[in-house]
Amino acid sequence: MAWEPVASFGAGLVRAAFASVASWRVIVGRPSGTMTRWLFGRIAKARLEANDSGNETDCFAAGVNAETPESVTVQKLRMTMAALTLQLKELREREADYRILAENATDMICRFNLSLFRTYSSPSCKEVLGYDSGELIGRSPLAIVHPDDIDKVSTVFASVIEGTQRASVVGRVRHKSGRWIWVDAKLRLLLDPITNEPTGVLSALRDITDRKSAEAAVLASESRWNFALEGAGQGVWDLDLTRGRTYYSPVWKSMLGYDTDELSDDPDLWLNLIHPDDRERVLVADRDHLAGKTPHFEAEFRMRHKSGRWVWILDRGKILEKDAQGRAVRAIGTHTDITRQKEAHAEMRVNEERFRSIFALSPVGMGLVDVETGSFITQSRSLCELVGVGEADFASLRLETLVSGGLTALPPIVGAPGKDWTFGPIEIDLKRTDGAKSPVMLSGSSVAQADGSLALLLVFQDISSRRGYEEQLWALANIDNLTALPNRMQFNAKLQDAI
Repeated sequence: MAWEPVASFGAGLVRAAFASVASWRVIVGRPSGTMTRWLFGRIAKARLEANDSGNETDCFAAGVNAETPESVTVQKLRMTMAALTLQLKELREREADYRILAENATDMICRFNLSLFRTYSSPSCKEVLGYDSGELIGRSPLAIVHPDDIDKVSTVFASVIEGTQRASVVGRVRHKSGRWIWVDAKLRLLLDPITNEPTGVLSALRDITDRKSAEAAVLASESRWNFALEGAGQGVWDLDLTRGRTYYSPVWKSMLGYDTDELSDDPDLWLNLIHPDDRERVLVADRDHLAGKTPHFEAEFRMRHKSGRWVWILDRGKILEKDAQGRAVRAIGTHTDITRQKEAHAEMRVNEERFRSIFALSPVGMGLVDVETGSFITQSRSLCELVGVGEADFASLRLETLVSGGLTALPPIVGAPGKDWTFGPIEIDLKRTDGAKSPVMLSGSSVAQADGSLALLLVFQDISSRRGYEEQLWALANIDNLTALPNRMQFNAKLQDAI
């Protein structure tokens, strides 16, 4: 029968069409009108070709045999046409659904022919690029691409047409207003459902300008942060517990004498370089912070330099992210080389011990006095003996209580001295706790304390012996040894004064 090959072709065509209906190739790719007219047109064409050739089985024979009895053939033809009608209805419904999706998608959906001229644009074109959907029809996508991105975009389109079939590209395009916006384009090659030959390119365009601006802001912030840290000589470490690796910055590595590519991202690298005497203490602090027992991690320890020497490091860190169970998954921190500070502190401690030894054992009375209050911070053993009080009781004494005549007998030393201030020597009488007075030669200077405040270093030199010698010399010169009366020298001096 003449309709046999047509029915066979129709059944095969419907199966071929619905095998590809999930893609946009069929839905968007038929600009001639409805799918019904196109499909029946193909059936009619196949019928004519079958009549001309005389071979009814060449038209996509699928399920209908030319040798089948007539009654069976008619029955199959009716079944085939009924199925075709039902499938066409389903096809129209799916086509309508896909068009609803395209028409309402926030991404801009476009179709291009193989010459890369736009043949379709969804209504979201207005929202993304500012154009009405018809304004870009017939134009190349490269017409609005940023000059710096044209080569990249052209290469991606060409790769899709030549066989990649799927690709994505990020670049800048010109908005209708004239400004440049960042877009992310997903590309897909469209194939004819029958011949499987390329027919065009489908693209979904998304505006990512806000995301790019946020990324740029984050990058700028990180650049400033890294610049500040590197400028301050601080190395950065970033622990990723999920991936099991740690990022060590170039400055972190250079502190230990290594180039950027000489150390791995092993999370235990830092522990392997720590001095054995420091490792356990540091591990405890690290575990406590990762367990949430401390608000942050901080430790000072020694690490082995590439040269073999030990470098003192101040390590500060903090957990940045936790998982749903509250376990740490990311932490970040800094390393600061404090070797010089440690060496300076060690030298300061040595000098302080020397000073304390000299201070304590000095035969001359010495005391450190608070500039603001006039109270003694510390004093030598000799000063305690000079005043006649034990070291434990000396803390309750003040400078004004030790000086005969009070502070009026002294220059304005309390509350007045500044840096590099000195005074003396002056002679004063020092009041002892037993009421006696001891003549002393007093001198002093301002000194800086560890906290930056000023104190007075006072030196009390006992001159009781010297005064005794001076009195003896005066007596020898002015008193007769036998009579204990003023001698002629004193008589003449008094007479001269009287005249």
